[in-house]
Amino acid sequence: HLPLQVVGVVCMLLNAAIAARRWSEPAVRRLLLGALLVFVTLFNHQSESPTYVIGFVGVGIWWSVLPRERWRNGKGWTRPVAQGGPAGALSWRVSLAEITEAAPFSAFPGMDRTTVLVDGGPVSLVAPHQQWALSEPGDRAHYGGELPLHNTAPERDTLFWNVMTARGRVSASVHLLHGALALPEQGHSLVWVLRGGYTLAGQPLPGLIHLGPQEGLHWRGGQNKLMLRATEPDSLLLHTLLTE
Repeated sequence: HLPLQVVGVVCMLLNAAIAARRWSEPAVRRLLLGALLVFVTLFNHQSESPTYVIGFVGVGIWWSVLPRERWRNGKGWTRPVAQGGPAGALSWRVSLAEITEAAPFSAFPGMDRTTVLVDGGPVSLVAPHQQWALSEPGDRAHYGGELPLHNTAPERDTLFWNVMTARGRVSASVHLLHGALALPEQGHSLVWVLRGGYTLAGQPLPGLIHLGPQEGLHWRGGQNKLMLRATEPDSLLLHTLLTE
């Protein structure tokens, strides 16, 4: 195992050296923390399955610093969070969409969609015979992906939490929470902090993991008991659970 571990250490040190040049940027520090948590899992020859949660947390931190992709119609930006399914057959997808102007939504036939306002607004989603007014963080709309839909121009730059699931194959539940959350042992859990802060604790984490506004993580489930607890009275958390 020694040659592989040496390679891992060298790669980790190179990442740290590069990050040191941009240490003033919070995103760089978060990415390095995520890399460190993944490193101690992948390059530890004594790792056991319960310790894999450390690597999952590292990946979750990476997801809190997400790349931006332009919409196909050029009217907005999307930050992919996570997705699942075999190659060429999307089963589910969660993303963050940045809305700055009125724009049509792309059609996704056969998919069920949930759109949640997580920042900015107010803004409305308009379909031929239905309309949803999204004014406060947590306001949401549920609709079929084939529905012709567009958003009105928001009063402020807006961030949507978008959930898509293949109809009849994957189900999604989206809930707002003010208090504690025990992460489910089954399915995919994706959490996003809307307000305040939360701590993640449980075995075998080495200590508390802190999540602030506009940060989140992806938990794939397992036998480990992990708990999220609010650190402030007005903390607000969005929890998405995907099950097949």
